[in-house]
Amino acid sequence: MPTLFEKIRKIISLSNKYFSTILSCMMIYFIFLFYNGLEFEKIKNASKDIDIMFVLLALLSLFCSHYFASQKYSIVVNRLICRKKFIAVGYIAYFSSLFANIIPFGPSADICRVTMLKVNHKISVADGLLISVIDRVSSAIYVTIFGLCCLIIQFYCSFNLNNIKILLVFWSIMTVFCMFFLILPFVKFIKGKNMFKTNLLKLKSCLWLICFNYQIAIYVVAQLFFISLSFILCIESLKNFKYDIMILLLTPFIQTVQTIPFFFSGWGVRELSFIYLLPSDKDVSDLNQILLISILFGVLIFFSVLPSIILLKKKVNLENQ
Repeated sequence: MPTLFEKIRKIISLSNKYFSTILSCMMIYFIFLFYNGLEFEKIKNASKDIDIMFVLLALLSLFCSHYFASQKYSIVVNRLICRKKFIAVGYIAYFSSLFANIIPFGPSADICRVTMLKVNHKISVADGLLISVIDRVSSAIYVTIFGLCCLIIQFYCSFNLNNIKILLVFWSIMTVFCMFFLILPFVKFIKGKNMFKTNLLKLKSCLWLICFNYQIAIYVVAQLFFISLSFILCIESLKNFKYDIMILLLTPFIQTVQTIPFFFSGWGVRELSFIYLLPSDKDVSDLNQILLISILFGVLIFFSVLPSIILLKKKVNLENQ
């Protein structure tokens, strides 16, 4: 019998799993090609000023964000499955984050979640996919609300007008995306009763049930807070870097773009977003430092999900006893 890992790898191998890695590498190459003054040597020198204490605090903050994300995932699963006994599935959400950081294929985390739900908890693939969609959309709704609030502050703080336009278009698209899933306007045009229409109506009703649940709201807000806090601590770790509120207000945007499945774990698109959206008065040394902050943030995200292997191993050992 194939193991859980073999099943996940088999599914992922059916796709072009190197596409996102190539795209991320091209994006990083584009950054160094078009932004004069960005050099690996300067980034290396800037890294000598990193305060390890702030880095460890940022890592701890990311652990907290994973905890709240896992708790939220458990609530989503148990609300939709409705079994008599509460199913502890938070470890699945945490472990799937590791897959997203080591396997260069966009939906690898969702594939991991669906597979583990089916193998470990006998939850059908259809329900697993529904859970993944609802978990993603519910997070997107709250991130969009957070991003729109930051956009309003940026507008009144005289943020760069061109950047405001970019962010306005982005958050408008996100708003339409969220409203589309909440309303699903085309469902009423589907004639008759069929499985497709039934599943869409189930998705719509479940979204309204989950997205506006107060427990979900608390966990999502807590998750966003600790992710933003970890980014702020990464900035603070550079002793000589001066920053303003504009960088902090970009955190919801960065949190969203780094989840785009076309890029390997957000690499490339995250770095380009930071450098491009910075206020225009930043000099070359600041650009090297901000790129270092983005790289540091990405590395910490990777290290923050490594303990999920130990957690999963303990879970398996307990089930085998």
